Amino acid sequence: MSASLLRAQLAEARLALATSEVGRQRLLAVAAPRDREKVVLVRNGIDRSQFRRRDSEPQGMPVVLCVARFVEKKGIDTLLEALALLASRGVDFRCELIGEGPLRQTLEHLAQQLNLTQRVVFLGGATQISVAAALEGATVFALPCRQAPDGDQDGMPNVLIEAMAVGVPVVGGDAGGVAEAVDHERSGLLVPSNAPTELAEALERVLSDPALRHRLVEGGLARTARADIRVAAQELRSLFGAIASPHRAAR
Repeated sequence: MSASLLRAQLAEARLALATSEVGRQRLLAVAAPRDREKVVLVRNGIDRSQFRRRDSEPQGMPVVLCVARFVEKKGIDTLLEALALLASRGVDFRCELIGEGPLRQTLEHLAQQLNLTQRVVFLGGATQISVAAALEGATVFALPCRQAPDGDQDGMPNVLIEAMAVGVPVVGGDAGGVAEAVDHERSGLLVPSNAPTELAEALERVLSDPALRHRLVEGGLARTARADIRVAAQELRSLFGAIASPHRAAR
């Protein structure tokens, strides 16, 4: 969305919600001075009944899990390139890709070109329950976000919070609001955007180091302890009530 259109929408709005500090700053940067007080940060919560800490780390073949729309800003091509590097080093893994989107066919073709068809499976879209089940079996969660050529980037991907809440160590790209969710070396690992070598190294570290996984899991659980959809809903209810009350009083 262009800055001029966003500025016009802010002028008409009574409230502008951002789910990340990156998003809030973008809104503030384009807002007219009189509209800046409308911009409020409310972080997304997760359904704690669905995404609970798992009992133990899965055994057997290590699983790299990614849940995302297949669009440019998610960096799935970078993930595939990183996985090809891991395969060339003899690292044992299986990758599950959950999602749909306009780049699916392109990504499937890339997986074939990289000789990953025996290691990478495209599972298509999934329900929240299915995602929670996939997280139960994941060794590491990867989401190498980046800024797309048109400027599009993630705010705070909910799925990263969900993964950490389940107890899955995460590796994320450092674009957008991902760094607001992932504290590097504490609640996860951050890698530069569009950097398959660095991503491969981070994934290999997590896959090969139980102590690192334990540290990142504990940090992720602490980071997400207060992420609750009910808390976010209450914040929104209060904000909506505040902007609606003058109209109720006027009647």
